[in-house]
Amino acid sequence: MTPLSALKVRKSVFLILLAGFALTWMPGCENSIETINTLTRNPSFPTLSRNDTEIRYTDSARLKIVVYAPRLERYTNTDKPYIEFPKGIHVDFYNDSAQIESTITAKYARYDEKEKIWTARNDVVARNIIKNEQLNTEEIFWDENKKIIYSLKFTRIMTSDGIFYGDGGFEADQEFTRWKLKKTRGSVNVKDEE
Repeated sequence: MTPLSALKVRKSVFLILLAGFALTWMPGCENSIETINTLTRNPSFPTLSRNDTEIRYTDSARLKIVVYAPRLERYTNTDKPYIEFPKGIHVDFYNDSAQIESTITAKYARYDEKEKIWTARNDVVARNIIKNEQLNTEEIFWDENKKIIYSLKFTRIMTSDGIFYGDGGFEADQEFTRWKLKKTRGSVNVKDEE
């Protein structure tokens, strides 16, 4: 071994020993329980986070609603706890025959747990599959207690009878089987009589 290579080996060994010594004498990273509790009680941090979530609602052992979400964040350290779906949702509503009757999709959603009100925003699409009807709006609310879906934003509804616009929004039952537009306009398809 040449003196130069021996010097390189000694230098490498010295650096390894120095790094090991520094790591053993470094103070550990510690947080007091008080610091941890302060951080976890912060209302701007979720108390629960999940990816790829499915929530099922039943009534008398019958499946009624299924909510699918790529991301779910629950906030409980606030006076009004809520669940946020920052990457959007897809909701299926089932009829008594266990068939999907209607759907709602949106790019963002939030559920206020105390009031039991859902809010969906950004490219909201509601469809009644059985009637082949579709609603488009930018914001929609679903009140679980009243079992209604409504919006105060511009709404477009397409049916077999035509396309209808509600400049003042709409109101519908939660299955989207009955609906009414506010401040309406639109075009109606008229069938020829032969």
